[in-house]
Amino acid sequence: MTGRDNILLCHAILSALGVPCHVIFDGDAGMLERKTESVQHLEPAKRQEKVRKFENQARKIADDNASLLGYLSAARTPWPATEASATYTVFEDVLETYLSGYWPAWGSRRQELIDTGDGVPDKNAATYREAARTATTEPPHVLQAALENVRAMTRGF
Repeated sequence: MTGRDNILLCHAILSALGVPCHVIFDGDAGMLERKTESVQHLEPAKRQEKVRKFENQARKIADDNASLLGYLSAARTPWPATEASATYTVFEDVLETYLSGYWPAWGSRRQELIDTGDGVPDKNAATYREAARTATTEPPHVLQAALENVRAMTRGF
C-alpha cells in the first residue's frame, strides 16, 4: 500500500469486493528519535526547525495509528505494541527494528546477500524475501502468527 495513509481506502475497497484482508503496518514508535538523531549535526536553528516538523509528523502518525486501529475494531491507541491479531499485525516501531531484535539470522542473511551482490540495500522486497527464505533459524512468533492468521482468513475463499 506504500504507507499507512493508503491502507484504509485499499482495505475498504477490497473488503467491499469481498476480498479477505489482513492489514500489516508499522507503528513507527521510534521515528521521532531516529529523525531527531539524524539532524544533530545541523546548526541549532535549522535543527530546531527540522525537529518541529518531525514532532508534527509524529503527532500525525499517532493519530493515524489510532484511526487505523479504530477502523479495524481494535483499541484506538496512538502507539500500539507489536501484535498479530486475526485481522491485523502491527509492529511497535518498524519491521526492520522488530527483525533485528527477534530474528537476527534474517538480518545476517540479508547482509550476506547484499555483500555478495545477490541483494540490494535499503528496503527491497526481493532481498527481504530471500533473506527470510534462507535464514538459518525459524521466523519469530509474531511473523508466524501473522501468516497463520492470513491462512485462516483465506481458507475457503
